[in-house]
Amino acid sequence: MKVNKLSLYIFIAMIMVIFSACKKEEGEGGKATIEGKLYTMLYDPNGKFLKKEEARKEDLFIIYGDNTVYDDQMDSDDEGSYKFQYLRKGDYTIFAYSDCNTCPSGIESVEIKVEIKDKKELVEAVDLEVVKNIDLNDGSGTVSGIVYMYEYSGPTLIAQYPKPDENVYIIYDNDQSYFDKTKSGEGGIFQFSDLIEGSYKIYAFSDCLTCTSGTEAKELQTEITIEGEDIQLSNLEIEKR
Repeated sequence: MKVNKLSLYIFIAMIMVIFSACKKEEGEGGKATIEGKLYTMLYDPNGKFLKKEEARKEDLFIIYGDNTVYDDQMDSDDEGSYKFQYLRKGDYTIFAYSDCNTCPSGIESVEIKVEIKDKKELVEAVDLEVVKNIDLNDGSGTVSGIVYMYEYSGPTLIAQYPKPDENVYIIYDNDQSYFDKTKSGEGGIFQFSDLIEGSYKIYAFSDCLTCTSGTEAKELQTEITIEGEDIQLSNLEIEKR
């Protein structure tokens, strides 16, 4: 019995289609899991690295195989952990978005490649790290104090009291100018809130008989070392002459 070439080609093509249809591609429907952690690398407005912390409630994406767009998305938990479940064997890409100062859009995707080799495998992915640029008021620290006035008549001190309605300024790190100011309230009390971790100078202007301008800055220095720290300064002392 002779089999012509056309029939043979059709038969081979049908076999290839059947095998291709039976092959399970990457995606959901399996019993494997990919889990890992997402970290945020925090930088201040000057580009100075501050710290690495667990990225809480941040978007993560997964791509199945050679797909060109993401196939699923989830948020990291309160400890920066994530878990993509019920996956089949194959290759996967996990990515998150990171700030990028040199990118036209201001962001870029940071990705890792993961391979599932066994249908019930639990794959521990390498840590995924993204950059986050933060502003000086993106924190939770607080610095507060009291402006205290010393009033003179000539060389003689005639009064001293908490001074309300006085301008108070704050400088971050080694910056040359202040980024925020406030006025002291009743009892001379002032406060700066929502501060990131770092060093600060707080100052107000005081009369100065020997200064060309007639005034000088009286300052206090402090440092917020942990998230949410509440710092109470000593009195910020200024003079009236």
